Amino acid sequence: MAHVFISYVMQNAKLAAWVASQLRANGLDPWFSQDPGRIVPGDDWQRALRTAVQEGGYYLPLFTREWAERERSVANQELMFAAEEARMRPPGRRWIIPVKADDEPLPPVDLGGGRQLSDIHYVDVQQLGWERGLTTLIKAMGVENPILEKGEPLAPGFGANARVVGGFVTYRNLSVPIPEMEGTSFTVTGGYVTRTESGGLFANFTLRAPFEELQKINAEFGFDSIDVASLDAVISTNPARPSHFSFVDEKDRRGPGMPVWMLGAKKPLQTTTSIEQVTGFEADGFLNANDQISGTFNGYIETASSYGKIRVTFNGDFMLQIQDVVAPPV
Repeated sequence: MAHVFISYVMQNAKLAAWVASQLRANGLDPWFSQDPGRIVPGDDWQRALRTAVQEGGYYLPLFTREWAERERSVANQELMFAAEEARMRPPGRRWIIPVKADDEPLPPVDLGGGRQLSDIHYVDVQQLGWERGLTTLIKAMGVENPILEKGEPLAPGFGANARVVGGFVTYRNLSVPIPEMEGTSFTVTGGYVTRTESGGLFANFTLRAPFEELQKINAEFGFDSIDVASLDAVISTNPARPSHFSFVDEKDRRGPGMPVWMLGAKKPLQTTTSIEQVTGFEADGFLNANDQISGTFNGYIETASSYGKIRVTFNGDFMLQIQDVVAPPV
């Protein structure tokens, strides 16, 4: 099958790679100049791009706000190659399939014969969403029953699911001085991020304490696995407007003589009376260029018993390294 030439600006490289992974999963051959063997040292790269556009089974430009904001780009040059090629092709033959990824209008491009680029029916992601939009796109390329990951992308360049492959959670500024915890970092060992049925975000990640006794206590009380949720539709990439996540643990009840977790304790404490513990977190983070959700959090651990109520507050910072479930080459 002839290749599909995907045109995009470098700011959208991750988005283009994700789109390519969906095409590749359906038997299509997406074309990237960075793919091994496409353009090799010593080649005239402009000539190679022109040839790749002309010989492609389809030309697929990903139009975005980032494309429109670039005054000069190789993507614009590829678009001009495609416009020249379109003038030489028979009218009505499907070849250019524009993808409009956001609300930025299509650029005014003359395709000859009184035709403009805007006259070609495009994939409107704003209206259809990525799942339906890509289904429509792949069907237009001759695949009768496209196989796609269900759900909308978590962030630009990601699918509807991602893995948490590393990171840290560091506690700071405890309301009760606890030297063992002040500045203590827990290692993030795994987890996932996915979309909820209501359209929000859900993340789970596992933590490893810096010393074994604390790890045992965390595991016993379920603090080695954290669930957080957000009402946001996508993970923010803007540090000035991060995504907001929250977590509230159910009350943990312990009777007399049972072990109980206390912030900063290296060993379990034995209760002499019935107690209840509740833990809560609020976190704000954004996705950076290194695929890391980083930000800050604040929270509390509240312990109530017949002796009264103790509430320890704290804050800190965190980083979750995420990775798309599908890891397409760029």
